[in-house]
Amino acid sequence: MASRSSRRPRRPSKRYERRRPRRRRSQRLVVYQSALPGLQARPQALEDRRFLLSWLRGHLFTFFLLLVLGGTGYWLFLSDTFYVYGAEIHGTVFTTPDEIYALADFDGWNIFWINPQTVEARIKALPVVKAVDVKLHLPNTVVIRVVERQPVAVWQAGDSRFLVDKEGVLFRVRGDASKAVVIRDQRGVQLQLGDTVDPVAIYTALELYRLLPEQQVYEWRPGAGLSFVTDEGWRVQIGDHQKLKLKVLVYRSFREQIAPYKPVAFLDVSVPERPYYRVRTE
Repeated sequence: MASRSSRRPRRPSKRYERRRPRRRRSQRLVVYQSALPGLQARPQALEDRRFLLSWLRGHLFTFFLLLVLGGTGYWLFLSDTFYVYGAEIHGTVFTTPDEIYALADFDGWNIFWINPQTVEARIKALPVVKAVDVKLHLPNTVVIRVVERQPVAVWQAGDSRFLVDKEGVLFRVRGDASKAVVIRDQRGVQLQLGDTVDPVAIYTALELYRLLPEQQVYEWRPGAGLSFVTDEGWRVQIGDHQKLKLKVLVYRSFREQIAPYKPVAFLDVSVPERPYYRVRTE
């Protein structure tokens, strides 16, 4: 008996399979394949059509929006609805509405082109204008409210006369100023509209006029302060506003007790505790 290792291995038997005959393509299959490219193109055309419709819808909205914006822009900037040809002006006394309107310089402008801050700066260039407020109201209304400086005296420098407020700002004389306190500047300088002078001198002159209503004209010099000339022709040196009531009291006493008996030329009460005077010499 032969051992298992000495046996020859058996070859696997070949399975018999019948060879299938190749099928011929039917005429129907050939026709289908020939039509296949056209069938594949139809979904692409549908997709292109959808894309075109979507593009048209999107751009139609954009076109409509541009049409609306264009019409709005024409209405805002080209029609007369928003153009300004006048203004409401309040608070003018020493100026006129025509003068303020000319300074504003927006006649015929579109209201959207008007800058209120720029208009205010133009009007405030007028020295008499202390403050100004400009408001815009659609469609074409501009309201200007002016706060003018209040004159308290007349400041005279040489042949030039100005109205002056408590802050010392000079502006043009308008109207009747015959009853105003007059301060004559003795510096010999030329002043212009809008210049500022010493407000302490103005305050002192107003207080003096309140205490001495018969005295309306004063002279002012830096360092020396105010003085005035009496009806008799002698000068009274007042100085500043310190102890003004006492200074007036000393002046009145001197005028009643000494002036009638001596040819007075000058009285200094700038230091009221130590007044002194000079008499005229022949």
